[in-house]
Amino acid sequence: MWRRLVAPEVLFLFGGIQSLLPFLLWRIDGPYPYYTYSISYIPLVIWIAGYTAFWIGASSARRPRFARVADFPRITRFHRGLMVIVIVALWVQIAGFYRIYGGVPFLLYLSGRADASVTETLTMTNAVSGQLGLFLESQLLLDGLIVITIASVRRQGRRYPILVALGIITSIVAALSTGKRQSAAILFVMLMISGAIYFGNPLRPLLRYFGFRHSKKWLSRILFVALPLSFVAFIGFMVQLRTGTQVTGQEQILATFHIGLINLETQVEEAGYGPKRWNLLRLTQYMIPDRLLRQIPSFAEDPPFHAEPTASAGFYGDLHWNAGMPGIILFSFLVGWISKAFYFRAPSSAFHLVTYSLMSWTLIAAHSYNHFLHLNFLLLPTVIYWLITRVRPSRLRYRVARHLSPLPAGAH
Repeated sequence: MWRRLVAPEVLFLFGGIQSLLPFLLWRIDGPYPYYTYSISYIPLVIWIAGYTAFWIGASSARRPRFARVADFPRITRFHRGLMVIVIVALWVQIAGFYRIYGGVPFLLYLSGRADASVTETLTMTNAVSGQLGLFLESQLLLDGLIVITIASVRRQGRRYPILVALGIITSIVAALSTGKRQSAAILFVMLMISGAIYFGNPLRPLLRYFGFRHSKKWLSRILFVALPLSFVAFIGFMVQLRTGTQVTGQEQILATFHIGLINLETQVEEAGYGPKRWNLLRLTQYMIPDRLLRQIPSFAEDPPFHAEPTASAGFYGDLHWNAGMPGIILFSFLVGWISKAFYFRAPSSAFHLVTYSLMSWTLIAAHSYNHFLHLNFLLLPTVIYWLITRVRPSRLRYRVARHLSPLPAGAH
């Protein structure tokens, strides 16, 4: 059941429902009071057309007939050493943040001693994290190594709980140190998606990896509910610390849904069904280093107007503004096909497993993001994951029963 629930069509449907949920809330409670905008319902048409194309693309993908033994997740001395290096590098970068800003940027932001722009620039242009977001790439590399290490226990039978625990703690601290809630959510989603695909359960494999081998179903079910609720509560806690206002995590998340759809409505008001002006090159703006981007005048011409300039218009914002409905339909078809192809291969390939786990985040969070057009969040990590999964042990030893293998019968 869990494997079906994490299929790309289901995840993207969930993301689309979140994106359109404010329409229902506006019908019940009236327009969102903090912004001025008109309600055209054209975004509803955009999402229906986009999801239909996505579903057709996903349905066009075909399951591979055979799995290769060499592609199954395995952990080697190289991966363990690389994980240690990445963990140390992240702590060094966190120390560098402290040295440059006189404290941890996230804590400075909460205390009111630093503007939010400080945390925004950490993954863009400053000397610590580098032009391509070295800090973010280090986090995503660490997240991928954690996923591979946990998955490898199925066929190798060896566990490294201390190393994995240290990696998880480091990734969470790194996310909190820059105030990037998305980074912490990405780790959680990657662990849940990879567990559901490779083990058939999103949480129990993680519990068993740390020694809870006889954990009951009720424990994993409680955690499956408690962890997201804790994350929501933490979001509200951060807002309260920063602003002093009594805002719950639920209200903050709903505000995120509202803002994404409001920004898309403001685009629609100016461009209709789009595009405002055909500019396919502009779709690559998040694939170009920030410093180079500022030197290209065409990227600064005729930007979309947003009611909330600090937020995006969701998954289809840039596509609507620069490529219109044809671009939305074609792009959705291609992403649907690619997502389903990775999903089919994830149970038998370390590269596809870790990449699809990361890919799932942008499908779930489509109300705010489209990482398929983003270098740092998906494209560059995909290349990195491909490179690290090419390293294979010279001798394979399987310590699990053959009937547990995801290989088809006769392929051993």
